[in-house]
Amino acid sequence: MPPYVTLEKNFFISPNPLSAHKTSNYLFYLYGYQRARKKGFDEILFCNPEHEIIEGATTNIFCFLNKKWITPPSDQGPLMGVGRHLLIELIKKNRLTIEEKKITETDLKKAQAIILTNAVYGPIYVHSLENKKSENNEGLEAAKLLNKLWHQEVKQRKRN
Repeated sequence: MPPYVTLEKNFFISPNPLSAHKTSNYLFYLYGYQRARKKGFDEILFCNPEHEIIEGATTNIFCFLNKKWITPPSDQGPLMGVGRHLLIELIKKNRLTIEEKKITETDLKKAQAIILTNAVYGPIYVHSLENKKSENNEGLEAAKLLNKLWHQEVKQRKRN
């Protein structure tokens, strides 16, 4: 089922040398995630002090905006996860457009689609952001394509 997502508006992620690496310091994310779940959301997105979207508690974020995929740049502090890396690789391999750039809340609201990804689930289409449903056909088709490419690639890698 596509997730319902909210934004963390009280606590911020500041990029630091460890922010792009998985560490055992997960308390901040867990706290935000639990608060979001209590409010009926499936995931929470975190911002930096400049209110730019960085990542989810358990996911990386991609937005489809103006016919291209965007994701926060690595120097902003997102976890450089396996799922993120594979999705960027697939987008480029299939000659789709991707740009690593800062994502604002305005970008999220204008996005034709929002995808969350991690290595376990692959790309997941966001059904609702802050209880506002995503209903853009072009964005949904772009998201379906990424999901299809992901699953084909994973299937291929399992064979090898």
